[in-house]
Amino acid sequence: MSYLETLLIRIQPKEMLLPESVSKDVMKRINQLVSSPFITRRTFPDYDSSLYSIAHHFSSKITDDKLDIQNWPEALQKVSEVESLICSIAAVVCYFEELHFANDFVKIANFQVYDVRNQGNCLVLDSVSLLNLEILQNNDNFGGEGTLLSVLDHCKTAFGKRLLRRWLCHPLKSVRQINQRLTAVEFMKEHPEIRDRLKEGLMQLIDIERYLTRARSKKISVKQFVECLDSYEKGIEMVNSVKKLLNEHKATDDKTLGLLYYLIFEFPNLSEFFESFDFDRETAKTTGTINPTPGTVPDYDTAQENLNNVLASLENTLQKFREKTDISDIVYHQSKTERYTLKIKKNSEKGKKIPKNWTKVGNTQQVSRYKCPEVEELVSQLDEATEELTAVSKNLLFMYLNSIEPYYANLTKALDYFATLDVIYSFTIFASEQDYEVCRPQFVRSAVPIFKATSIRHPYAANRGPSFIPNNISIGGDRAPLWLITGPNMGGKSTLLRQAAIVVIMAQIGCLVPAETCILSPVDQIFTRLGARDRIFAGQSTFMLELDETSKILNSATQHSFVILDELGRGTSTFDGFAIAYAVVQKLEVIGSRVLFATHYHKLVDEFANSAKVGCAHMGCATDGGRMVFTYLLEPGACPRSYGMNVAAMANLPEEVIKRAAQKSEQFESLMQSKAERKDLLDILQGSTLISRDIWLRANKHRNL
Repeated sequence: MSYLETLLIRIQPKEMLLPESVSKDVMKRINQLVSSPFITRRTFPDYDSSLYSIAHHFSSKITDDKLDIQNWPEALQKVSEVESLICSIAAVVCYFEELHFANDFVKIANFQVYDVRNQGNCLVLDSVSLLNLEILQNNDNFGGEGTLLSVLDHCKTAFGKRLLRRWLCHPLKSVRQINQRLTAVEFMKEHPEIRDRLKEGLMQLIDIERYLTRARSKKISVKQFVECLDSYEKGIEMVNSVKKLLNEHKATDDKTLGLLYYLIFEFPNLSEFFESFDFDRETAKTTGTINPTPGTVPDYDTAQENLNNVLASLENTLQKFREKTDISDIVYHQSKTERYTLKIKKNSEKGKKIPKNWTKVGNTQQVSRYKCPEVEELVSQLDEATEELTAVSKNLLFMYLNSIEPYYANLTKALDYFATLDVIYSFTIFASEQDYEVCRPQFVRSAVPIFKATSIRHPYAANRGPSFIPNNISIGGDRAPLWLITGPNMGGKSTLLRQAAIVVIMAQIGCLVPAETCILSPVDQIFTRLGARDRIFAGQSTFMLELDETSKILNSATQHSFVILDELGRGTSTFDGFAIAYAVVQKLEVIGSRVLFATHYHKLVDEFANSAKVGCAHMGCATDGGRMVFTYLLEPGACPRSYGMNVAAMANLPEEVIKRAAQKSEQFESLMQSKAERKDLLDILQGSTLISRDIWLRANKHRNL
């Protein structure tokens, strides 16, 4: 389910085709994560039927009862034995058949294997982290407000916005690629005239990504096709004008420009492609028909010449009739029921000899109307010539659409360059418009992973007012890689954890970060265990969900991972919760990941006081006449005491309740070392796959101390 959730959050599909067997709980989760999807449910075909259904569209042969899939796209060949996937693809093809564009869909053959984790080249962000950190959706209503996307999205094009989402879901691990983006952002930040020129150009571009797809599948009108061509040319004009500005600045190398150098100076050459479209585009957009320049399309020239000849014959015939009858004002009459009848004024007709083979078809007080065989024959020829030209004109659009294929790779490359310029522009706007300081993160290659930032802020929370308190964080390097963070509720622990992870993401997508300084080594995956929630649709309680997410962290984290955990163990009894937290910290200490671990277990701090790999800090606070004062500053050492009763007073609990709670708190503190609380939860967990046996042994041993 986690992979499905990750996919849904990243892609945000507009339409989904689902099997009838999908449960109500899964449907509920889909509707939570995806904004108003159009969902069609049906029975999917079985595996054998699916194979032959797909094979039909690729003209596959059957030899010795075996299906030959050699002419299938490479991606489909790779997954041909994955039954559930093949059944899903066949269901989609059948659905498209009903919509009458299955052949076009298959003909494009743009099949690719989508790797949800994409571990090789990117920092891995699963659905848990995407939700916990509110990267694309907030946790209140799954909307966009308050998300990292909402802070960074200043893109001017639809395809740029889509690329930004992909970058946020797949931050880079390559320091070289990250630095190329950062250099481009810094250069544009320092040169607003280039930023403004990009903005001007990007705002003129339509959604050419969607239009190009329609053009390739031949599901596009003449007007849309011309708008797509125009938009490409406007984009190229933008690139050329930026290139001119860069030349004026003598900034023409990748060291100065970073990624901007490749986007501008190595932009694909599409001049040959546009030379093949020699027709009046404005007329095409207005009329919906393509009229190519004479001499470029012989069939069109011939059809147009035939039509012109017939029209000329009609005019010549009319002139001949004027001379023959000596009636100079004979004209053609056109109406819904009559075409090319001869109209003569009554005054002009008097005393004139009308040819015998003319037949009167209309008569008024002012005019008479006639039809004649010679004109009727020409009208018949006119219809044939018009039909011929119409057929050729229709084929013209398909001819031009077919000419896209040899240039498709360069067209998609140009589109990707436009989108990348848009995202770089967006990052530049973010960096230029903040009231707080932003900096370029410095990446280091270190045997010991490090994350060190000064005056770090949460990019969204910091925008809500000047009262946000920045903090300094230093993990790894010459300091402990794992830090236990204590402090009162509402003291800022959760915000501190989130902003640290978000800064890592921003750094690795190539964006300037909200800090005065930031030094880090690349992170391979971010793990998060935040908040108290349950997953009713999966039958998981709050504590079960805690253990499930913690298990994934312990089984997957590496030395180069970044882990944040908030209040692990809160979902069960104090002793069992503390014991599990202790064992998890001990395991993470061995793994060596960079970890921020917020906890209210002050005893946990004591247990690791002498560990060189575990540090301790707390969120500062004080009391003023019993009133809590939060400093929101991360300070060294453990929190001196618990402030639970002070927070209770802030929540306006009745005074007698607070007094009674304080008395009980004192009693519980005196019993902390006793074995009064003896739930057998750890014994239940012993055979579970959620927590490994070594973790269970450590936790159980510690609980019984």
